[in-house]
Amino acid sequence: MNDTEPTWFTYMALVTGVFAVAGLMVGLYTFHWHTKPYMEVRDLKVAGGVDAGRAFGQNLMDSAIFNFKRGNALDPARSWHFKYESIFCVAPIVTNGSMPMTLSYDFWAVGKDCCSEGASDFRCGSWGNSEARSAIRVFNDDELVYYHLAVKQAEAMYDIVAKHPIFVQWSEDPYLEVESWNHNGLIIKLEWDGLAFVTSVFLMTIATCSFSWIGRRSSWYDRAILDELARDVLPKDKTNMYTACEQVRALLFRTIILHMALHRNLGYAERGITCRRLTEHNHNVVEANEVALQHYVSAGHCSCCSKPNC
Repeated sequence: MNDTEPTWFTYMALVTGVFAVAGLMVGLYTFHWHTKPYMEVRDLKVAGGVDAGRAFGQNLMDSAIFNFKRGNALDPARSWHFKYESIFCVAPIVTNGSMPMTLSYDFWAVGKDCCSEGASDFRCGSWGNSEARSAIRVFNDDELVYYHLAVKQAEAMYDIVAKHPIFVQWSEDPYLEVESWNHNGLIIKLEWDGLAFVTSVFLMTIATCSFSWIGRRSSWYDRAILDELARDVLPKDKTNMYTACEQVRALLFRTIILHMALHRNLGYAERGITCRRLTEHNHNVVEANEVALQHYVSAGHCSCCSKPNC
């Protein structure tokens, strides 16, 4: 017999599906914005004592953190930008404000939405800190395309050359900043783990309270409904010659229905659902109807039962 009541299997399937999708989305977000940049920087080397006026960009392609020599700083006079939805700002790193001895501006500090659209104005990263002489390499491919275009525009505007540009984020303490990415990713993970635990406990409590009412709700096996079924079968005309026989058929019909209800309730009981009261009631009524049925038959009140229409 099919059971349409909700079960723990349904609950587990729904909750597992929702938590799996939510966990996947949070994991992808954390990996893309925190874990991936952190691992990319950790996988490459640290370049120390870099002189932007003497070093070639192609010689430092495997570096992620750059520590420049004293005298290296940003050159906001040759900064520019490229606008596409956001403003992608670039500014060359030079030694003592002079043109590189390599004749190529290969080191560029970059940032988003930190410069004006109509002038050479660069305010990205630690631009206002005179002690900042370090940088973190930028690996975001989606942004690098627009930084390249910004450098191309700066080359054309200031008549300079950038053969192998390396894009970095100007920073006072690159090591602390990189570690903060990993720390923030861990914090996000712990916060969502806590939220998932609280949510699961709440949903479990709601499901337990809801499922505890299974078997206690009113059903079509209740006594009032069964009495109504029996009244519908009993004849209205007590003077009818087949009244006794009709009563026998009504008792027989009600006995069969109650047998079905008893079997159904026993099935519930086997599954651990509390149906003791309804089961005892149906069992007693079944026994009473069987006794009444035997009385009618033994008394000979069913002379019409041999007829086809009876």
